[in-house]
Amino acid sequence: MKPGTIHYRHEHKRMQLLLQHSLANYLRKFAGIIGVSIIAPETVNKHGNLLEFCVYVKNKINKQFLPTDQLLPRFYEGIRVRVEEVPVRYPGSPVMRGGMSIANDSIINGLTRAGTLGCIGRNMRNNQIVALTNWHVLFCGTSGIGSKIYSPVPTFTGTPPQVVEGVDLIGNVADGIITNKVDCGIVNIDTSWCRTSGVDWADEIPSLNAGTPPFDGIVSLGQAVDNDPVVIVGRRSGRVTGRIRSINASVNAPYTAVSDSRVAHTNGNFNAHFISQIEIEPTGGAISFGQLGDSGAVLINMRNELVGLMYSFPPAGQPGTGVACHINEVIDALRTRNIDFSPNFTNRPQGTGTSRGAVIHLPPEHAPAPLTWTSLQPQLNAHATSRKFMHAVEEFRRETVMLVNSCRPVTVAWQRNNGPGWMAALIRSIQEPHYSLPEKIKGTTLETLLVKMNETLQTHGSEALKQRLQNLSPEIIGAFKEARNFNEFIHALNHSSE
Repeated sequence: MKPGTIHYRHEHKRMQLLLQHSLANYLRKFAGIIGVSIIAPETVNKHGNLLEFCVYVKNKINKQFLPTDQLLPRFYEGIRVRVEEVPVRYPGSPVMRGGMSIANDSIINGLTRAGTLGCIGRNMRNNQIVALTNWHVLFCGTSGIGSKIYSPVPTFTGTPPQVVEGVDLIGNVADGIITNKVDCGIVNIDTSWCRTSGVDWADEIPSLNAGTPPFDGIVSLGQAVDNDPVVIVGRRSGRVTGRIRSINASVNAPYTAVSDSRVAHTNGNFNAHFISQIEIEPTGGAISFGQLGDSGAVLINMRNELVGLMYSFPPAGQPGTGVACHINEVIDALRTRNIDFSPNFTNRPQGTGTSRGAVIHLPPEHAPAPLTWTSLQPQLNAHATSRKFMHAVEEFRRETVMLVNSCRPVTVAWQRNNGPGWMAALIRSIQEPHYSLPEKIKGTTLETLLVKMNETLQTHGSEALKQRLQNLSPEIIGAFKEARNFNEFIHALNHSSE
């Protein structure tokens, strides 16, 4: 069963009907379920299913601690059921990728109007991590510049997403613009040091599967070309393939419930006329190139080049073409709003992904409260050496993450020595005091990572960072050599000068 085929579409429709008429009610008898959705797994599972039900729970609990009547079935009507925790690394840190659902908190006609996060990038004027989407996704209802943007967990059919502060909140509206050539907007992602607090992100669009060999990343900007095969990943349609019919189309598009006072409208409604647009016809058996809800998806060609930004689709259930604005026009328009947008590129054969440590799921009454960096500060502050370490982290975290993400030698050192994997292990060690750090991750020791990063940062960092590393790095590396977890590291660090 391949995406876009009649069988695939029929299976998707069958699953939608099951979700609406039976599965949602059936799942309500299970405790702790937040929502359910239809997903396309990254790889075909061993049962040959390209589509699965994904049930979201607040905490996954080991089966041995659950009563029999609370065990979820592995299959429902022959369709595999996957169980996932709320997709956050830890409270307050959803992992943002292209193709995800985003929305403000405005309720329009009883519903939250959601769109698609196109891709992750950076505002080069201030080095802020941002997300690209449409103006009309951000400026609808009562939203405006600075308004909060969420990535809500999918909910049961028929109910609007219930956003949760600190879990679903991903950032705020930076700005957006609509002209006769573009409909584009930018979200400032709430990030912090080395993706260990705030919102995590990944430079990938899961299921994109473009190029040769196929992978889920963007390698560069490109130009739309007539008859070129292209692909999008939208929050509603998932992966859709198409072919460019025109690169100079004229389009009329109705807009409703907009909130940008800089745009002339009547009670939030107006008709926009666009020129020089990209028109895309569906391929692979799909009846339309995208659907309402896919607004904000990025248009990618088979060379993994970003060529456009989707914003217009046929009415629900009707065949037709999708429309995108040219990416060079998007970038030029955003510059008029003081945003110098650049997508995060990758030349690797696979998307960067995000490393995570495995989670030990305990029954709620026995599960320890997760530790955080903030909760460790009193312990770090109790001794002069660990206090110097804490102050160094707070002083240089922004510079360090900037170098990791934008200075190629530092990026190479971080990735080649499994920095993301070791960061995930350290986070788990902070959250789970009894967790022991592994000796190696993919053949690399923590000492090797620390030595290589120390060398690279002392070459490419600021003079202040170099000086601090010269003073502290021997003690830090030595303390981690003796430690099996983060608590032991603090203890060893505080006794290194005795």
